[in-house]
Amino acid sequence: MELEYKMKKILLALLLGLGFVPQNQELKAQDSSALYFNGSNSIIEFPAIRFDEYEEFTTEAWVYNWSGYLFSQGPFGDPENSVWMATGNNYYSFGWESDKGHPNHEFSTGLPQPGKWVHVAMVYDGSNQIIFVQGKLANKAEAPKPGPLEPNRSFTIGAEPSPGPEFKSNYGSGLIRALRVSNKARYSEDFVPLKDLVVDQNTMFYLSPQGIKGTKAENSANNEHNGLQREVSVAQEVDIKTVVMKGIVLGLDEAPLDNCSVSLISENQRLITVKTNMKGEFHFILNTPESIYEIIAQKDGLRRGIKEIDPSVSGNDKLKISLKPSNFPHLKGLGFLTGDWYREMETNGGHPSRLDINYKWGINGNHIHGFWAYKINGITWMSGNSTVYWDPIKKEINKRGFDTRGSQYKSVLSIDEQGNVVELRTSTNIDGEEKDSGIVIKRINNKSYTRQRMSMSPAGDLEAVDEGNTIIRVPKYIK
Repeated sequence: MELEYKMKKILLALLLGLGFVPQNQELKAQDSSALYFNGSNSIIEFPAIRFDEYEEFTTEAWVYNWSGYLFSQGPFGDPENSVWMATGNNYYSFGWESDKGHPNHEFSTGLPQPGKWVHVAMVYDGSNQIIFVQGKLANKAEAPKPGPLEPNRSFTIGAEPSPGPEFKSNYGSGLIRALRVSNKARYSEDFVPLKDLVVDQNTMFYLSPQGIKGTKAENSANNEHNGLQREVSVAQEVDIKTVVMKGIVLGLDEAPLDNCSVSLISENQRLITVKTNMKGEFHFILNTPESIYEIIAQKDGLRRGIKEIDPSVSGNDKLKISLKPSNFPHLKGLGFLTGDWYREMETNGGHPSRLDINYKWGINGNHIHGFWAYKINGITWMSGNSTVYWDPIKKEINKRGFDTRGSQYKSVLSIDEQGNVVELRTSTNIDGEEKDSGIVIKRINNKSYTRQRMSMSPAGDLEAVDEGNTIIRVPKYIK
């Protein structure tokens, strides 16, 4: 028996030396070992996978307490195409883009059941997109294959492609036991998922805890297709301190409200958005609970936000959120301005100066409160505050502001079809002198916008005073 075992080992070594591999290679990790993504800065990037060259494919994974992006390849937004898998209703889905994203082919599966390993799969069989959760058919729809895809894009696990670490909402959070991509449609109807996925001749990509070698990440199906990881650790299931935050949303009649968007926010950054079920219930999975959270629920002009939620205090208590009428629908076009921003400059004397700007939503989204401070060499020389609100009589967006010079202003704001903000302002200084002016704000992306000062001509037209300045979002989460 011992001789037979040794002969098998010698034969296997010879086969591997000659380049042969077994048809089915089972890659088992330790029973409870998994890859842990912290939801704030964990990411693995591999070279692109050519989904657009496969006539069929299957992407699948075993996940535990997962929320957010499982993987993505290619930036979202047209005209470039992308492929992705993410959990969490509304904002998150499984799918891909074809023909410059018109339309997207996607389906939302919701959040996986907390406290349980869940198998998820996305299949393309040559003519259909098929989604499975725990081996059960979730959706099937006709779809063309993805692409064409840009070959220089990264296959990114745990986030959108190449996100800046300061934008927390771009990341996924939870455990992954295995992630496999195959060049065949492995499933067509309900099935029982295998606990241990295997590498065979149809496996193009396979990642498990065994593939993490320091900062390097190995594709166990192709040793020439490897990547790099950042802050992904191999963890045991028992080491994860999971908190499930549960709640129910009620309408004006205090009845449960289904299909209501509920967002979880920390430090002015949206982490994830889900939708309530038929009973008005929702839940968030927190693998690394932070000290304080905010939740905002909204539907059809109704809205309610609750702040200063400490999971360590609330425990398993179910949150009850009763929606109220809100002016948020009138102000939401200005929502991109919320958060912390800055612009660095030099004075005429060559001293470093900085303009800090902060906007945040008021209670229930009825106002946006602003604050700014101008500093030279770190010393604040001027500051001011403002409030943006909806005037229900004039049916316009108004803004009132005051500063430490004793000046004040009142503005009327409008938002054009491109999302640009035009502000017509009447300022009054401490001596009672009035001046009309304007400001045009153009959003560049989630990280920056331009702010251009305008003067008012005698005919009432706006004329540019300068070329505009770029305002940058403060990168709070850079480590």
